[in-house]
Amino acid sequence: RTSPVRLAPFPDDFWLINDPTTPTGKRVLLQVPPREADVGVLFAALMNETILLDGFSPIGGAVIELSDEPDPSSLPMTPSASLDPSASLRLYDVTPSSPTFGERVPFQLTAISRALPGQAVNHALILYPAVTLDSRATYAVVLTKDALTLDQRPYQPSTFMKATLSSPVGGEAAEVTRIRDLLFPDVIGVVSSPSLGSDAVPFDSIALVARFSTRSTDDLPLTPLSMREQIHAMPPPSYQVTSVSPGPGDVATIVRGTFQAPNFLENQFFIARDAGGAPRMTGTVNVPFVFALPNAAASGPVPVVMFQHGSPGSSEQVWWEAQGTLAGEGFAVVGLTDTLNRVLGQDLDTQNRALFQALLDNWRFPQLFMQTYAEQMSFVRLVEQLGNLDSVPYPSGDGTPDLDLGAPLTYVGLSMGSVLGSG
Repeated sequence: RTSPVRLAPFPDDFWLINDPTTPTGKRVLLQVPPREADVGVLFAALMNETILLDGFSPIGGAVIELSDEPDPSSLPMTPSASLDPSASLRLYDVTPSSPTFGERVPFQLTAISRALPGQAVNHALILYPAVTLDSRATYAVVLTKDALTLDQRPYQPSTFMKATLSSPVGGEAAEVTRIRDLLFPDVIGVVSSPSLGSDAVPFDSIALVARFSTRSTDDLPLTPLSMREQIHAMPPPSYQVTSVSPGPGDVATIVRGTFQAPNFLENQFFIARDAGGAPRMTGTVNVPFVFALPNAAASGPVPVVMFQHGSPGSSEQVWWEAQGTLAGEGFAVVGLTDTLNRVLGQDLDTQNRALFQALLDNWRFPQLFMQTYAEQMSFVRLVEQLGNLDSVPYPSGDGTPDLDLGAPLTYVGLSMGSVLGSG
């Protein structure tokens, strides 16, 4: 922490300051590293919003930087291995008021060794919790000396960590004192307590320990819930079928069209807000959709799967996904083209340039994915109207509905589409 250009391990409560106006009483305050001007501007733009957070993500990854490439066999790479009493990396709940205080938390681990052009190889561990962490809670990541390098040397504490784990000395760096105060006794006393039995970490086996506190999450659902309330107060969206064509393999018919979804964007990239901060509709937007109906629909109504493509991508991937497995299993597959790919096109470099340019211009990251949530919620209402859809067999159907709207509506997402499934 005495280096202004090193952020790992991250997250770390070192980056929290007191703020009585937030739900947790804390606020994130990172430092802009003394780097090239463009890097500094990018950091500052991103931090313009992170400075509003009162802790760290309950689902985000934790990063530990290493001096050398690790031996994966010495590390707990899977959630089950992460709970083993002998695991060399551990995640603990150290929230005093928690019913799981002192217990281990499972995680998935990835080891990465890579270099950017012209730079030395960087070695790191990326830990993702296997369960959503509690909000407003405190956790500890502990790496022990049982973790080994590729040539079987135990990892040792860094010079900074050694100083932190030692008794105070006169003239020590203020950063060392601050980290020590965060760890003793509230973290070290818990993870090394004999009361944990085999889950306790002997103090002299610690190579690294970091404490981090999760943010409040009360505000996370407010925007999409307000959107949903507005969408359900409106009539179902209008739509237009633009083409019906035969499909390949187990896909009998491909139905293409567009529907009128509510638009909550202003200035192309950001959610419009009313005086109270709630999302505000600015009009409607024409969104393409595709339905891939299976051969099984000729024998009676079939259940519906909503499919969301990745990025780059479009609703044309619906019939491709359907012919893979779902149509053969008797599912109709339906999906829309998301906002990002509709607004910025389906070229990844073009998308990235536009997103980062918008970030640098506005010091806010674009909110196109939130608009997609609104379009998905509206699309569900469109599907609910199609109880009389009849286009199997191609071209004019057989007089019976194709879709079983009484069956559960399920969801499959590819890449970014899986992320969008959380909404």
